[in-house]
Amino acid sequence: MTTYNFKSHEEAKEYEKEINAEVDKWSKIVNSFEKYPNGMIPDHVRELSEWKEADKNFKIAFKELRKFNGWYVKEFIKKKRKQKKVTKSKINGIITTEELKMKKYIFNGVQLTDETIQKTRKICHDDALASIVEAESGKTYVNDFEYFSKWKKIDAKKYMAGEYDNVVAFLQRAYYIQTGESVPLLNFWNMMIWKKAQS
Repeated sequence: MTTYNFKSHEEAKEYEKEINAEVDKWSKIVNSFEKYPNGMIPDHVRELSEWKEADKNFKIAFKELRKFNGWYVKEFIKKKRKQKKVTKSKINGIITTEELKMKKYIFNGVQLTDETIQKTRKICHDDALASIVEAESGKTYVNDFEYFSKWKKIDAKKYMAGEYDNVVAFLQRAYYIQTGESVPLLNFWNMMIWKKAQS
């Protein structure tokens, strides 16, 4: 596992922005070259030194982004979740392990059921795998199918394992599945709220 020596969370997020910018930069350059209507790159373009350089730099940047994301999840997100287990709520007093479990799937003030979470995991899992099929068939263009395929397969496994359960987009989708209502992501701070303990 790659390790990074950032002094703070803010420093890590700044580095993430830099890597994302690199990925976007080289992706745009690669996409600027001639390609067929189905998104495939012609052989004569692949022979160009400019295309080879852009493609190589994109792969390097994308690989670094994946490494960083894996490290970031382990270093910050998982540690933060562990810390919450011993955190005191100013409103509700000490939050017990059972209460944390109950509050894990509260979104926009609504308690999401276990059935809803399982159903959402399966849908997101299937969507991730379906995107691979689309890319392989040429319906969707991707710069590097091998990288894309591996990334989406990892995503699919993470969805089923519940690693994305607390991601806002996942909860938004689960909320829609359960209630039929769509809440704009711009209302993030109004959506992710703890349910107050009953007195």
